[in-house]
Amino acid sequence: LENELNRQYLLDKEQSPAGDQREQSFNEWLKLTREKEEVEILVGQARYPQAISRGEAALRRNPDFLPLLNTLCIVYWMHGQDEKALALAQRAADLYPKDASALGNVAKILLLSGNIKTAQEYAQRLKDIYSSSYANAAEAIKIFAYLGAHTDLREVFEWLQKEFNLEPYGYSAGFL
Repeated sequence: LENELNRQYLLDKEQSPAGDQREQSFNEWLKLTREKEEVEILVGQARYPQAISRGEAALRRNPDFLPLLNTLCIVYWMHGQDEKALALAQRAADLYPKDASALGNVAKILLLSGNIKTAQEYAQRLKDIYSSSYANAAEAIKIFAYLGAHTDLREVFEWLQKEFNLEPYGYSAGFL
C-alpha cells in the first residue's frame, strides 16, 4: 500500500524531489493524509468543532494540501460556516484549477447559497476538464445534475459511454 501511495504522490507532484527530500515529502504527505482521514472520522461522529480544529492544525503545516482543503471546506459548510467553506473551496480551486473536486465544491456551495450564476461559471470550468478522467466526469455529472444542465449531462454520459465502452444509461444510476 505504501508503495502505491508513494507512486500516486509522485504522480500528483509536477516535480519529484530527490533522495531524502522525496522521502521526507512523502512522509509529510502521508501524515497529512492520515490527519484528513481523522477529520473525516470526526465528521462521521458529528464532532464538527473538533474536525475543524484538527483540519486547521494540519493546514497550518501545509496550507496547500488539496485533499484537506476539499474536506475542510465541506466540514465548514456542514457546520453552518458558509463563508469559511466558500473561501476554502475557492482557495482550492484557485490553487488547483483542474481539480474537479475543488471546482465541484465551489459550485455546490455557491448553488446552495443561491448564487446560481457563479455556480454555473464553475460548472463551465468542470465542463472544460471532465474528459481528463472518469473521476472528473463523475464530479461534473453531479454538478450538472444539481444545476439541471441536461445538455451538459448528456454530453458527459455520451463521453463516458464512448471512452469506457459502457452500456447506454446503465451507468447513470451510480452518479445521480
